[in-house]
Amino acid sequence: NLFKRNIPAKSILNLYCAKWRDNKGHKSVKSQMKEMAKCMDQDCEQSLESDNGCRFFDSDRLCYAYSSAQQWCASDPTNKYCHDEGEDWAQKPFGTAPDAASTKWVPKQKVQIANPSAGDPTEFNCACYKDCACKFKHGRSGSCRCVDDKNPVVVGDPLEVIMHKKGRDDTTLRIIRDTNKAGQCSCICGGQSK
Repeated sequence: NLFKRNIPAKSILNLYCAKWRDNKGHKSVKSQMKEMAKCMDQDCEQSLESDNGCRFFDSDRLCYAYSSAQQWCASDPTNKYCHDEGEDWAQKPFGTAPDAASTKWVPKQKVQIANPSAGDPTEFNCACYKDCACKFKHGRSGSCRCVDDKNPVVVGDPLEVIMHKKGRDDTTLRIIRDTNKAGQCSCICGGQSK
């Protein structure tokens, strides 16, 4: 089943995506961005799983959390609740991507802020490092431990992963090779991360 208690507004999502959906109207802008970054971490990692994937989404473009939900949508892709991003967004059995690195999953863009105050942004973008574990520290430094330290895979808005030091853009995020990070993701949304 795709829904909690058969309620379409309560899609079965990854934990932080469900928290973002259910609480965004009661959270500050910064909290909404942090919660979405955690959500995108989980969806990104699901997109790298060979037995699950992230091809089918709910109406907010958040992954249905379980392989049973992905299977249900794969068997009925025209169902109004199964928003299909395409075969290249998942590996077999739900798609045609030959491996995890080839999936076309990308994080949400133009995420609407719920109840912004005057002067707050009304939307934000996200970016993710695939097969990496990162610590983003805007204003100071940041580092990522990635399977591929020479060409780490970044998807989404590339401006989100630029570190800002003393008012200048610095794209020299420290990347360290770590083959144990396969299947992990680190995302940043609106300058906020987990």
